[in-house]
Amino acid sequence: MLEIEDRTLKACDKSAKSVVIPENITAIDEKAFFECKALSSIKSESAAFIAQGGVLFDAKSKRLITTTSGKVVIPAVIKTVSKYSLSNCTAVEFERGGKIKTFPFLYSGTEFLCEDVRMALRDEVEKNKLKDKKNADVSACGADAILKDLVRKHFNWSKAIEVHSASDKTHRLCVLPKDKVRDFGLEIRLLDSRVSVWSKTLPAFLKKLGEGASFDELLKCAKENKLEVAGMNAFYYAVIDKKEIPIRSMNTASRPSTLSTVKFLDSVEEIGAAAFCGCKALSFVEIPSNVKKICASAFACCFDSLKGVRMNEGVEEIESSAFSHNHVLFASYIPKSIKKIGDCVFVGCRELSVVLFGGSVADWQKVEKGVFIFQGVPAEFIKCTDGVVKLSSCK
Repeated sequence: MLEIEDRTLKACDKSAKSVVIPENITAIDEKAFFECKALSSIKSESAAFIAQGGVLFDAKSKRLITTTSGKVVIPAVIKTVSKYSLSNCTAVEFERGGKIKTFPFLYSGTEFLCEDVRMALRDEVEKNKLKDKKNADVSACGADAILKDLVRKHFNWSKAIEVHSASDKTHRLCVLPKDKVRDFGLEIRLLDSRVSVWSKTLPAFLKKLGEGASFDELLKCAKENKLEVAGMNAFYYAVIDKKEIPIRSMNTASRPSTLSTVKFLDSVEEIGAAAFCGCKALSFVEIPSNVKKICASAFACCFDSLKGVRMNEGVEEIESSAFSHNHVLFASYIPKSIKKIGDCVFVGCRELSVVLFGGSVADWQKVEKGVFIFQGVPAEFIKCTDGVVKLSSCK
């Protein structure tokens, strides 16, 4: 006897030996077959569920619903198991190539489950996890080899280049010229799962880069090859299947001494720590509204070059020392959207005389502020839309 409510199978008679799932059933309760120890045959007339070899599972999600008593073999097609789905069987085997990688319960409080069945399920899960890890390692090694081969064939700046690669969810390749100073290097972040795609689209971009193409030419080439290049800050990012990526920090060796202007693309939401630190030719910076965060020391120590900074509405956080020690910085505009300003942001800006804020005095008071933000600057007030605020409290 089956208990059915609103096309959902709620329960089955625990003494039942044979069960047929009616065609109108679209859902089955987790405990519907709990403790049906006498169950020896199960069939399904419903398109939503498949019954085969003493196993009942969801046709769409491939989730195991229940089994008959005794020994059963779980098909490789099964992806997940319900908490009580194995409570009736006394022994279980798993077809080769199985996909089950998670437990439906904790080990504690599983008295309803046969110990042999529980151990078999645990072994199956661990085996599948290990198999996934090995496949990921092989994929990473394969991506690494392909990337290096592509660089060797298509990147013709110099034979002496550095190639650094590492894998997490993406694969990274950094190419920096050793023998000649350049205004930019290259960092590529690629999904390992898309090797077959970027191994075909990347060569054209590498060739163009090796020819010393201009920034606009590189952008055009990237677009034509379905790559996304973000930022002009001594690192180019070619990104596949990823819409947003922050500008990462640059080390001293790759920092561009001749970079005078910066153009940010719409995909950039964060400027990394020390990204432009020490860019002695940088004269003016405008932060677009798509950038939400300026990390620590991002534009610090430009010394006698950086004269103006404008942050458009949309910037929400400025981390510590972001614009510190810019000796000729005369003016800065801070947007109303700002929520947090870290310590020492404008320390050492000895010419900073004009500080404008896009919001009211009340809005400025709400901003979370660190210490010594304006220490050593000549400006005494910050001009808001409805008045001024003394900067002594921020010094």
